[in-house]
Amino acid sequence: MLIKVVLLRWALLTVVFGITAALHPQIKVRSWFTAAGAAGFFGLANLVVGFLIKLVFWLLTLPTLGLIWLVYPVAALIANAVLLQYLDDRFGEKLKFITIRALLMTSVIMGVATWAAFRFIR
Repeated sequence: MLIKVVLLRWALLTVVFGITAALHPQIKVRSWFTAAGAAGFFGLANLVVGFLIKLVFWLLTLPTLGLIWLVYPVAALIANAVLLQYLDDRFGEKLKFITIRALLMTSVIMGVATWAAFRFIR
């Protein structure tokens, strides 16, 4: 059951990543295998980084009277953009974000897809 959930989430992120790259001219992905590898790494790294960000935010909730959660979407956007930039550097010519705008747009789209995957695929 757990393997099925993980594979479904990975497939969703792969499709979203591939479609985003196909529709945006400033994102270059060489193949669906590259999209699958990038989506797999993105999903695993997002799981770890997302947990660490939420842990820090929970620790800061009481001192800030909960106001820290107002900046959580910005922190998540920045974390996703950093992960995507790391993938860009790591994959070389197989994956390229030509402009920062394309990187940020993909960051938002992948963030929404990750949220949907964890929210609806159980």
